Amino acid sequence: MALVVFPVHRNRSVLELGPRGRARTFPSLAALSRFYASNSFPPHTVISMPALSPTMTAGNIGAWQKNVGDSLSPGDVLVEIETDKAQMDFEFQEEGVLAKILKDTGEKEVPVGSPIAVLVEEGGDVSAFESFTLADAGGDKGASAPTPKEESAAPSEASPAAAADSAPEAQESDSTGARLETSLDRWRVQKPQAASPAARLKESVNENPHYFVSTALSVSKLLKLRQSLNASSGGAYKLSVNDFLIKAIAVALKRVPAVNSSWREVDGQIVIREHQTVDISVAVATPVGLVTPIVKNAESIGLASISAQVKELGKRARDGKLKPEEYQGGTFTISNLGMNAAVERFTAVINPPQAGILAVGTTSKVAVPVETEDGTVTEWDDQIIVTASFDHKVVDGAVGGEWIRELKKDAAAAAITISYEAREDRAQQRMDALPEEVDLELKRPPYLHAMFAGGIGGTTGDILMHSLDTVKTRQQGDPHWPPKYTTLSDSYSKIFRQEGFRRGLYGGFTAAMLGSFPGTFIFFGTYEWCKRTMLDADINPSVSYLASGFLADLAASVVYVPSEVLKTRLQLQGRYNNPFFHSGYNYKSTWDAARTIARVEGFGALYSGYKATIVRDLPFSALQFAFYEQERKLAIHLAGTPDIGFGLEALTALTAGSAAGVLTCPLDVVKTRMQTQISKPDKATNIPSQIASDPKAAKLPKSQAGQSRLLHSGPRTVPTKAPTLDTSSVITALRLVYRTEGVAGWFRGVGPRAVWTGVQTGTMLVLYQYLLKYMDTLSSNEYSAII
Repeated sequence: MALVVFPVHRNRSVLELGPRGRARTFPSLAALSRFYASNSFPPHTVISMPALSPTMTAGNIGAWQKNVGDSLSPGDVLVEIETDKAQMDFEFQEEGVLAKILKDTGEKEVPVGSPIAVLVEEGGDVSAFESFTLADAGGDKGASAPTPKEESAAPSEASPAAAADSAPEAQESDSTGARLETSLDRWRVQKPQAASPAARLKESVNENPHYFVSTALSVSKLLKLRQSLNASSGGAYKLSVNDFLIKAIAVALKRVPAVNSSWREVDGQIVIREHQTVDISVAVATPVGLVTPIVKNAESIGLASISAQVKELGKRARDGKLKPEEYQGGTFTISNLGMNAAVERFTAVINPPQAGILAVGTTSKVAVPVETEDGTVTEWDDQIIVTASFDHKVVDGAVGGEWIRELKKDAAAAAITISYEAREDRAQQRMDALPEEVDLELKRPPYLHAMFAGGIGGTTGDILMHSLDTVKTRQQGDPHWPPKYTTLSDSYSKIFRQEGFRRGLYGGFTAAMLGSFPGTFIFFGTYEWCKRTMLDADINPSVSYLASGFLADLAASVVYVPSEVLKTRLQLQGRYNNPFFHSGYNYKSTWDAARTIARVEGFGALYSGYKATIVRDLPFSALQFAFYEQERKLAIHLAGTPDIGFGLEALTALTAGSAAGVLTCPLDVVKTRMQTQISKPDKATNIPSQIASDPKAAKLPKSQAGQSRLLHSGPRTVPTKAPTLDTSSVITALRLVYRTEGVAGWFRGVGPRAVWTGVQTGTMLVLYQYLLKYMDTLSSNEYSAII
């Protein structure tokens, strides 16, 4: 582990932990102080003992890696520093020459801020510091004068700490010559490295109102399951009871998230933070005291992964090689003394700022009465007594009891602790193939977050691109050959000039909005569920993405197809599409359109072209999300982080939408024409014939009684090459369009469709990703206002 110190100013330094560590600022600690010529010393820099963690108050000097007179360059290791948790290399980030070592190898408990060395800019200045002393550098900044001891008038029983303090003054015999037992015979002196955790736990007891809840966990099924899994692992892993309990704790914390919280002070205000991930601190006994390495994201990894992490972190904790981020910042702690058969139960002190800790006793066999058909019999049950300590400031008694109930239920069933095991470990193996620099624990958002983010993103994209969708629809629904609506710019200009903004470019806008948010809301919920289920079942990712998009669109189509029919009918009321244009628009409003279609053609007409819509949209959504997921995965590889930035987010979404839009354009052409033809010609005979005066009551001529013509094409405007789609078969319709118009007919409006699907998809998915991050920040940040 390497520590890098960057000089900021006299009273501030930035500590960077490791090559990719996160920088922390400790405002009141000066790691470097500059001194200029005073007395006979040239300009120099005093290097001070830095704070390697928020709780560190002192450290030990290990081996110096540079000697006096050696040059230093940025990144050189200057000295090894031992803290209460680990040993780290002190990497220096300035150029210069080491002029004086003020603290020799082996010096213990050097206070943070105390001078440890002197740096000069020129090698010629080194000799001037031969007589430089610690006092010249200002002395030990953290040192404090010893407190005078008060003599006690009467003897009293001493605590271990008090006895250790008085040990050097203990007498070997009394006035009669009889030997007295010294304090060192009875007590051992507290190791300095354990002082910091001890002080923190003492503070926790004094400041956090603890309460305790105990229960007996039935682990008979769990033990049998453990034995079975270990026997079938082929030596790949060896699960412990503690591994199962860690998983059970994580699942219970997700079910009762109020326990997975911490008490914080932010800007002078007391708040409670509810964490979205479960990071379990595991208490490990080491030669220097108790250390709590963290199993991160325990709720989303399997038992084998938990077991491997616990073993690896425990070994490095005992070797003193943990990085600070590996033992700081957990959300809940487990302390297990079950390996000691004498420990039936115990209580543990909360590790602040966490709100809870679980103390685990040993496993015992307990006689349990069981009701059978033959009466009551006694069976032996393996049980563990656990005691949870909760901070009453954060977790109310009822909430603590609810959490214990969930934990007990999970442990007894033994199922929940491994229900995700096989599939999540297989998923982890797939993720292990990614580069190490990529964060492998990509969080799955809560379903409601995904649904609301998708709904808002999809609706925003539809709002922005509705005018382009109108142009695309006009080009595809144009019954003329050659078409009246040609290029994108010509169509925009023609529609705006002849019909304006509201009736023309944004015709059918209200109808589109009626189905936009509900449709995308349902789509994203279904998509996330299908995708997770398939991936967890070890189905190929590409197949999972395709199938999930397909099924999600099928679920959403029930909502959006009627809105699509209304929108398309209202969009096709233009001069070159509507036979009643000269006598006014067919539909005065969205409500008028829905009422008229239902009255004239029947309610089923709102689902006209449903098959064509499904045939178009299901492949589109499948391709759209398959392209997007694969492109985004590639972008993560390229960026080396799941946070790929706005540019790559937009590019992956836009290209995925455009590609899917182009490939499904022929299906879109057929869908548009099917949705705008009269769906039930047999009812047309009941429609009055005054077309000019009442276009809503339009009656088809008898010569057309057996046909199903495009509603937007009158007899005068349909040329010989314009197909009349009198079939419900998509394949037949594709053939008909191809016979009469060729490949160009299949790809009518492909330009606007490519732009529309690209920009709409880009808007939707970029907003989706950023809204997910925002909602995650809101829910993981402090909530519940101020206490």
